[in-house]
Amino acid sequence: MTDRHSLPWHRARVILRRLLAADLDAFQAYRHDEEVGRYQGCEPWSATKALTFLEAMSTVDLLDPGTWCKIGIATRNRSHSTGD
Repeated sequence: MTDRHSLPWHRARVILRRLLAADLDAFQAYRHDEEVGRYQGCEPWSATKALTFLEAMSTVDLLDPGTWCKIGIATRNRSHSTGD
């Protein structure tokens, strides 16, 4: 992974960062939103499954060709710890 692919990535109002276990409540709200599910094919997950997924996303390689990952998008005033 090159520096241009590292996270967190900061701009004036937005931070792109890895998902964290601390994102569980927001992640669950997203997964349980019927409109999100309608357009993204999401379905509700148990807290255990969601936490396992968040923990995996916190360490997955980023932006590798042929793979996918999910990242957190936060406003600067609402971001959880970004590790810096």
